[in-house]
Amino acid sequence: AYLRRRHPKDVVPPLPATPEALEVVARLREARGAVAAAEKFEAEAKQQLLAIVGDAAGIEGLCTYKANKSSEKTDWEEACRELAAVSGLSSDRVLRIKEQFTTTKPGSRVLRLSKEK
Repeated sequence: AYLRRRHPKDVVPPLPATPEALEVVARLREARGAVAAAEKFEAEAKQQLLAIVGDAAGIEGLCTYKANKSSEKTDWEEACRELAAVSGLSSDRVLRIKEQFTTTKPGSRVLRLSKEK
């Protein structure tokens, strides 16, 4: 989090590859490979367990498999369109109101490794 706050934008062109950077990228690739293998193993074990549980609420003393509490989500854009229609606002006015209350959030920087050569 500290480095994301300290360097929020890319303002300098890409740096040349150094021996240190090559070694760190190799370690990161290895770590990501290990994570991917562990996630695959976890997904397979989870599917096997879910097959055992089936329609049950879980297995006593081992796990539960219950639905979370339902939630509501309001489609505010559609609600505003409906309110505008019943109040007689034009679609242009609705669009201007939407633009007035719309902000652009800057995208976060994402570290993507180049393909291995």
